[in-house]
Amino acid sequence: MTVALFLVLGLVLSAVFGFVDFLAGGQKIADDPYLLELEAKAASLKEALEQTPKDGALAAELGNTFYQMATFFWQQGLEEQGNKYGMQSRNYLTRAVENGEISPEITLSIAFLALSQDDYQAAEEYFQKTIDLDQENPGAHLYYGLFLSGRKRDEEAKKHWEKVLEYAPQDSPEAQAAQYYLSVTQEAQP
Repeated sequence: MTVALFLVLGLVLSAVFGFVDFLAGGQKIADDPYLLELEAKAASLKEALEQTPKDGALAAELGNTFYQMATFFWQQGLEEQGNKYGMQSRNYLTRAVENGEISPEITLSIAFLALSQDDYQAAEEYFQKTIDLDQENPGAHLYYGLFLSGRKRDEEAKKHWEKVLEYAPQDSPEAQAAQYYLSVTQEAQP
């Protein structure tokens, strides 16, 4: 539970600082060149996907573009807009998987998006799919461990964090995070 609180606190602080920065900066988000570029790309991809609706690669690219847009808004502290694009991202990424475009990156993104939408069953399903696709993916094990810990399944979480230590370079951010979560979980147990 402590781990989940740290993650939530970090996300909240990031959102608050992003929103304060936006208010102080005076630049309208709608005029941000990065966002305008993403919107143009999304419109073009959407049009292309209408011509070839079963194109999994195109659906994945569109889903990833919407994911970038969602992340942009979340970083600005604008949860509602971020959630709107997050939902679109999840829909297109799921469509990509259904049309044969499956990779650990796509399934991990779907897991994160499902989690952001409080769809815990789908989040777990896609964390597991990611690990099934790439058993040695330290990021998948790290985040699945966090998910499990948040669901009060610490013993399962520990196994995944131990996998991170097995697969990730010792000095990597993933290994350092896994070591931290293992120690926090160990301290919390009687």
